[in-house]
Amino acid sequence: MIIHKRVMNFAIMLFFAIILLIAKPFDVLANGETVNTIPLFQQAVADNMNNRETEFTINYTGDADELINQLDEVVTKAEKSDDYLSLSWKEINHVITGEPGDTQFNFTIEYFTTKVQEDEVDVRVLQIASSITHSEMNDFQKEKAVHDWILANVNYDDELLQRTAYTALTSGKTVCQGYSMLMLKLLSAVGIENRIVTGYIGSEYHAWNLVKLDGKWYHVDSTNNDANADKTIYYNKTDNYMTNHGFTWDKVTFPQANTIAPNVVTGISFNEPTVAINVKASTSIKPVITPSNATNKKVTWQSADPAIAKVDVNGKIIGVKEGRTTITARTADGDFSGSFEVIVQTGVAKISLNKTTTTLSIGYSDELISTIAPLNAVNSNVTWKSSNSSIVTVDENGKIEALKSGRAVITVTSEDGNKKATCIVTVPTEVTGISLAKTSVTININDSIILKPVITPMNATNKKVNWQSSAPTVASVDLSGRVKGLSEGVATITATSIDGSRSATMEVIVQTGVTKIALNKTKTTLGVGSSVKLIATINPSNATNDNIIWKSSNSSIVTVDENGNIEALKAGSSVITATSENGKKMASCSVTVPTEVTGISFAKTTVTINIKGSTFLKPIINPSNATTKKINWKTSNPSVASVDVNGKILGVSEGEATITATSVDGNYSATFDVIVQTGAIKVELNKSQVKLSIGNNDQLLATINPTNATNANITWKSSNSAIVTVDENGNIEALKLGRAVITATTVDGGRRASCIVTVIN
Repeated sequence: MIIHKRVMNFAIMLFFAIILLIAKPFDVLANGETVNTIPLFQQAVADNMNNRETEFTINYTGDADELINQLDEVVTKAEKSDDYLSLSWKEINHVITGEPGDTQFNFTIEYFTTKVQEDEVDVRVLQIASSITHSEMNDFQKEKAVHDWILANVNYDDELLQRTAYTALTSGKTVCQGYSMLMLKLLSAVGIENRIVTGYIGSEYHAWNLVKLDGKWYHVDSTNNDANADKTIYYNKTDNYMTNHGFTWDKVTFPQANTIAPNVVTGISFNEPTVAINVKASTSIKPVITPSNATNKKVTWQSADPAIAKVDVNGKIIGVKEGRTTITARTADGDFSGSFEVIVQTGVAKISLNKTTTTLSIGYSDELISTIAPLNAVNSNVTWKSSNSSIVTVDENGKIEALKSGRAVITVTSEDGNKKATCIVTVPTEVTGISLAKTSVTININDSIILKPVITPMNATNKKVNWQSSAPTVASVDLSGRVKGLSEGVATITATSIDGSRSATMEVIVQTGVTKIALNKTKTTLGVGSSVKLIATINPSNATNDNIIWKSSNSSIVTVDENGNIEALKAGSSVITATSENGKKMASCSVTVPTEVTGISFAKTTVTINIKGSTFLKPIINPSNATTKKINWKTSNPSVASVDVNGKILGVSEGEATITATSVDGNYSATFDVIVQTGAIKVELNKSQVKLSIGNNDQLLATINPTNATNANITWKSSNSAIVTVDENGNIEALKLGRAVITATTVDGGRRASCIVTVIN
């Protein structure tokens, strides 16, 4: 987007008619002004341009060469001294004449607007500012008012001809240059500091504004906001936001915008202009804050007449007494207010019906009467409703009518307060028949059963039944249909429906029943192929039905016939159960068919032990799964070796004895010999330490205690035979420097003694 063409022409005529043309934009003040410093010259240029002077001369009495060398920089500073001014001209021509100490700088400038037009802009800006803002508004609200006015009254000039704030106000059209210039004027008029930013969107030249609010700067692009469906897409945004959306500008020249702007409140209203509540009742009406995403939505509440209706800090309204008042909510942000009228009336506190339940036959009708409390409630209107109008209907006066069997809830609701009362209306389904599952049943004396009648239809409303026994001394029946046998005999039980007097009967035969059954054995052992008879005894002995059912838990091991005869088929166990046909009483007998021992042996034929030593040689029972593995033990010479009941053998004195093991099952025997000897208790060496030179030898002597030990054999060992060797007689020889331990061990008992041998030079 092109903002304007920057052209500055300089013509310099000093002592020799030398003309220099330079292109650059500038502003004008009074003609013929004389200055003698560069800062005053710069200010004079800016003043003339701000006054829209098209031709003016500035007499310069200072160092002309210095000024001419800095002229481009001086003119740039004059232009940039005012953002509005920098966008206000089209072309500037300069001619420099005179002599050192008295040089004339002659300017000819073409502007986009005239002084008269700019004055008109200033007047119109003040009018608009005063019409859209007021003193109670904060800067955020004033900024929003200015922004929204521009978007509502200015359109983008697609032909790119209208470029100023003046054309925006007079024709309603402009480009980004005019949008930003008008925004600057209007914001300045309402006292808000702001800047015009010139930069790019992508590669297109563009202008927008920086606005200072509460000491923080924000970007506002009214041009693109006007063109976008989201009118706040570039409204009060940060540098990062604008950069991320393709904007670039000289960030050194312009202030930084790094703060995310709050969303300010622009108004408050209520959706309901009038609210009715009852005395002592409460309600809350939510205010509509604009915009909906406002940062600070806090409001304060006030009632015009708290004696009629009061309101708390949260906007909860409570009716105090009958009357009318106004409730006002005021925003903390912006001090906007909205109000609505509250009408307080005497309300319905309760509603009741003359009936809470009733039964109505099909085709019949009744009237329910409602009562409102208090009686002086302003609105006593009620509505009636049936939960199922296909069963029971109700009209606006509470008249109900039964249409078909079933149940419906009639509800009356007060129009005021929504108070409710209900009446449950039952339209019964009548009984058409009754039956019992059996025609006859047999029970024992003192036993009981419950009879369950079948009511037809299944959904009959009243299923209550009366019960009667034809012989109460034989069988009694209670209100729930429980029949109890009292004495032997037959009785007829009759069930009669209360609804319709339908009846059904059942014959009850009462007998003396089995109360207990016992067997002559509860456990027994039976060899394979053997048999025995179990005898069952019924109690009482006069039981009407004394039939018994026999059963084996494993008939592959033990079988049983209908008379209690059992037979063992193979080794194992089984439980024989006798069950009375009457009463299902049970008794049982555990039958074991043993696996017999067929032989016994020992892994060894001879065992050697020391006097006072002990050992145990486990017998081998065949088969390994024999049922009874008990063994009897015996020694042939208790003075030499004893044996206990568990087979533990103890050496008593030197000698030999024979140990015999005999199986309890089968009386099989096996023997082994025990040799009892005097054992070695201790061994000692004649030396505990020896030093030998390499190549020398010595003999270690071992002494066994007691000296009469049966086995006096010794084994010798060197801990390091590379240093010291030892033979079977205790002779040692030193081979190389070092140390070795020579150990003597008794063959009997493993007793040990040792000698440390050190080999030296």
